[in-house]
Amino acid sequence: MKKRWTKIICLFIICSFSSVFFTGCTNAVELENLGIILALGFEAGENTNFKISVQLLDIDSKINDNKIGSQVYEEEGETIIDAIEKINKKVGRKFNFSHAQYVVIEDSLARKGIGEIVDFLLRFNQIRPDLPILITESKVEDILMAKVSTNKISAFSVNDLNDVQRKRGYSVKTTIQRYISNINAGPKCDIFGVIRTNKNQNENYIISGLAVFKEGKLIGYFSQEEARGVNFIKGKISKGIVSILFDNNNNIGLEIYDSSSKIETKIVKGKLQVKVKISVKSNIYEVSKQLDFVKNPQLLSEISKKEDEVIYAEVKMAIYKAQKKLGIDALQFGENLYRKKYSQWKSVTNQWDKIFKEANIQVEVVSKINQTGGTNKLKQ
Repeated sequence: MKKRWTKIICLFIICSFSSVFFTGCTNAVELENLGIILALGFEAGENTNFKISVQLLDIDSKINDNKIGSQVYEEEGETIIDAIEKINKKVGRKFNFSHAQYVVIEDSLARKGIGEIVDFLLRFNQIRPDLPILITESKVEDILMAKVSTNKISAFSVNDLNDVQRKRGYSVKTTIQRYISNINAGPKCDIFGVIRTNKNQNENYIISGLAVFKEGKLIGYFSQEEARGVNFIKGKISKGIVSILFDNNNNIGLEIYDSSSKIETKIVKGKLQVKVKISVKSNIYEVSKQLDFVKNPQLLSEISKKEDEVIYAEVKMAIYKAQKKLGIDALQFGENLYRKKYSQWKSVTNQWDKIFKEANIQVEVVSKINQTGGTNKLKQ
């Protein structure tokens, strides 16, 4: 079965690249002479400005032996293209970037600023503008070389895992295009997903938490729990579990299947007022003690209130981190004001960080439980 899937994956890749390989005789590139880049990493060099790592599809791997995979190369350079050219000479193949799955940038380089990196990515016409960017505190090479059981080529599984974590609220998908749009609007802040190697499993990685940027420079992070609070504010969570303790000794697991939010921002006498209304829909997923929803229909309302309290706590945690620890509008309320009430935004833009720190932010959470499970009367 594994061999069959390996053949299918390889055939799919080859077919998807056919327009690159065989478009016209004069520009045709033989498969064995092409370096197909799957992921691209940036970090600060030891003696130069940049160290660049690339993950290449291993086209020499033997499909019949189930060895399809990838290889990682790295080089340093004073400029990005200088380092890439050094890798190119080492590999001896014409690089193709159009099928890259993601970009990863290391912490110390991100703190210096990512403007030059983004500029390069935008100018390089083979690189898609919808390519996601991730931040890491681990070594970039370790991320690119990580092995996972779900896919022989880890670059594909990174996107899959990030999508799962994004829906659960533990990450975001910030693309090159979205970053440019956000950095040019409102308070010039943005957030990126965070990837790191798993210390307990050397052949794996974790995607959770958010990296916070101000004017193109990394300034701090939201933890996994804080990240979910941020995504509740944005109404971006469509999966996940909320655990509550009900009636002192009954542990209940609620499965979220949808959420939305409404944000209202306004300036009143020079002060920012924000109202956030979060709506969450969920189903009862697990209980530890007996509950009879037929005899006690008010139970759903009581459980919903408990769910409201848990979500409210996560949201307030994120707000506290943004206002008191980071000190910038990582929640992007300024973008909301910029887009909906530009005249008000223009009047406070020069002192926005101070205004945000002192903002009055009111949060309302309304949870609705749709299903109680397969039975109304649950186990003892």
